[in-house]
Amino acid sequence: PKIKEKSAKKRFKKHSTIPTRQNYNGIFKQLVIERAMPGKNKTLDSGLMDLAESYKGSIADELEQEAKYFIHGDIYARNLMVQNEQLIPIDWNTAMYGLVQQDVLNLLSKLKLTSKEENFYLDRAFEKLSQRGYAGNLSHFKKTYSELKAHEYLIKAVRNLERANKTSDYQRKQMLMIVANSNFTTALKELESER
Repeated sequence: PKIKEKSAKKRFKKHSTIPTRQNYNGIFKQLVIERAMPGKNKTLDSGLMDLAESYKGSIADELEQEAKYFIHGDIYARNLMVQNEQLIPIDWNTAMYGLVQQDVLNLLSKLKLTSKEENFYLDRAFEKLSQRGYAGNLSHFKKTYSELKAHEYLIKAVRNLERANKTSDYQRKQMLMIVANSNFTTALKELESER
């Protein structure tokens, strides 16, 4: 499926009164196009390039300025064991300083949760992390979680578009484009969600 483009000026006007974190529709779209279809960059208007630069200088800076904590880095179900009715993380070889939401995202990403269930687990994670020294408030915690989750889907979209552009198999190309479009749509929905 083709990604339809609106003019950058219309998109800018449409989103100018919406809170900043919901301004990323055109920016994400542009970054996907920019990365996956480099041969078309020269035909894109300067407004779209400005949107891409705006993205790179806003949400990326926001996340970079977040407080960093010691996190596991690879906390999936396979890296948890149960001992005395408690979950104990194992395999700490990817431990680092980072956003606590990354560990929560890694753990919840493999589960097929409804939005309500995901919010329930985010509330519980926030409570536990707050008891262990996390200094943010719940709404900020969830906002950062949503932004990280959107990034994960955006990365998947870009990778699938890159793969689609490299293959000569028409059916595989179409399948990868559909998956990329789905990843892209999920990223946008995540940024627009109100937790």
